[in-house]
Amino acid sequence: MLYLAQGGTMDSAATVLGISRPRAVVYINECLDVLSTMAATYVVLPNANEVQAVEDGFFAVAGFPGVVGAVDGTIIAIPRPHDFEGWYCRKGFPAVNVQAVVDHLGAFRSISIRSGSNNDQSLWNGSGVRKRSFHLGSTCSATQATRYGLTC
Repeated sequence: MLYLAQGGTMDSAATVLGISRPRAVVYINECLDVLSTMAATYVVLPNANEVQAVEDGFFAVAGFPGVVGAVDGTIIAIPRPHDFEGWYCRKGFPAVNVQAVVDHLGAFRSISIRSGSNNDQSLWNGSGVRKRSFHLGSTCSATQATRYGLTC
């Protein structure tokens, strides 16, 4: 978790924890497996029964009506991959482009990760949120996002 939280190297995580680099790699991969499994259960878009509560929550928190998710993205620098073509972002370093959707409580509802060469539009177009045309209750549907949220 230290490696993931601080964005350091496996060597630095091993040094801080007082273990060998190969052992650190094993532990990091085990953590990634657990997090990946958990994400499939916990990082999900609101279902039909949750939409109204999320919409009401956004209105109570920020005064935004009809919002069921806030979308944002970031570029995260990564070590240069062996097969590095396509991983360099427009700023000239190897990276991943990450898009996330959160609800009114700040819980992640969707995460999309692509290579750094993907711009925001291509990331959105390839995201699960965009690919999935979903019906949000009886009064709204969403198949697109604005910078400030998925709106009805």
